[in-house]
Amino acid sequence: MVSLVSLLLGVHSERAASGAAAGRAHARDVALVGVAGMLAGAASMACGEWISMRTQAEALEGQLAVERGHLLAYPASEAAEFAAFLQSRGVRRRVAEAVVSDIGASEDALSKQLDIHAVRDVRNAIRSVLRP
Repeated sequence: MVSLVSLLLGVHSERAASGAAAGRAHARDVALVGVAGMLAGAASMACGEWISMRTQAEALEGQLAVERGHLLAYPASEAAEFAAFLQSRGVRRRVAEAVVSDIGASEDALSKQLDIHAVRDVRNAIRSVLRP
């Protein structure tokens, strides 16, 4: 907003200083510069938001790639970690172990385990954004 006002004031004062005739041409120039400035600002904000969201998505994809490697390399340790996570959320130990066992025995176990990690990581990312 400040840069748009500065842009408009600059065009207005340049026209006034150069002795340009006041009137429709002057008003039209100021309006044109104002619209161009708003469009440029909107495009800049949209690009910044897209870059920010893309960076977050790439970071999450990278985290999931690391988790995939851990799940494949250390399945027992990852299962114990997930069971502990469930227990920390109030699930009884036997139930947590049964859930981990059921997920591990399914055809698409890796996909399900990655989904669980993604939900947990996204939740943690949201919490970190809400508490800078």
